[in-house]
Amino acid sequence: MPQLPRQEPGFNEGTDGSAVLRDLVRAAGWTPPHRDREETYVTAAVVEDEEDDDSRDYVAGCPLTPQLVQEIVGLAELDWEDWEAADAAMRRLGWRDDESPLEASFVTGVGHLVFGGDGCFYMPFAHAYCLGCDFHGTEDFRGDFPGWSSQADAGRDVLDAHVNAAVDRFAERLGPPHRDGSKQKLGNETGEYLWRFAAWRIGGNLLVVGQGLDALSYYQDEHALVCMGPLSPDAPIPDIDGLADFVC
Repeated sequence: MPQLPRQEPGFNEGTDGSAVLRDLVRAAGWTPPHRDREETYVTAAVVEDEEDDDSRDYVAGCPLTPQLVQEIVGLAELDWEDWEAADAAMRRLGWRDDESPLEASFVTGVGHLVFGGDGCFYMPFAHAYCLGCDFHGTEDFRGDFPGWSSQADAGRDVLDAHVNAAVDRFAERLGPPHRDGSKQKLGNETGEYLWRFAAWRIGGNLLVVGQGLDALSYYQDEHALVCMGPLSPDAPIPDIDGLADFVC
């Protein structure tokens, strides 16, 4: 690597010395930084790693069939503060609780993982994630779950399509959502990415189709899910921010 000149007092951007420094680091194969990084320059090794990046975005989904929607709507009519009754109802549907992946409470007949307890029903039906990135390896375990399939090089429009299809499926059974809207993705201030939330009041419960960050991935991935929990008949349906809190 070329020897860099020793910085003297007054060696600031715009001086002849700064121009020499810039020429030397570029001759060494370094490049100007990415705008979202704090490094003064990015070494050639980092550039080579980025060029060799073979990460790919995926979306995996498991369809919401009319029968499954009917089963979930039936469960929404139960008292979800009585977990024993809800547990027994899911068993009567034939949902499995033996060898459930990721410590799920149940697996539906279609293949969705259901997490429940303490008055809560939580069922993801789509995931957006990156394979080959820092957090994930290259094994597509979500796409390999029974009943699931994944699409490589999928944009977020694919995840949004899963959400819209799920809302349409519940609307066929329950009518239009009692609350339906979007808000900015958590941590995204540009408004470029929006999460949709649609909710129905069913007896003493609230059923919500929405999007959020996946806690099982330490909030690295996004998912779309059906959530259900108690809501007093006298309580108003939460606004979109409230629905986001309900889901996330």
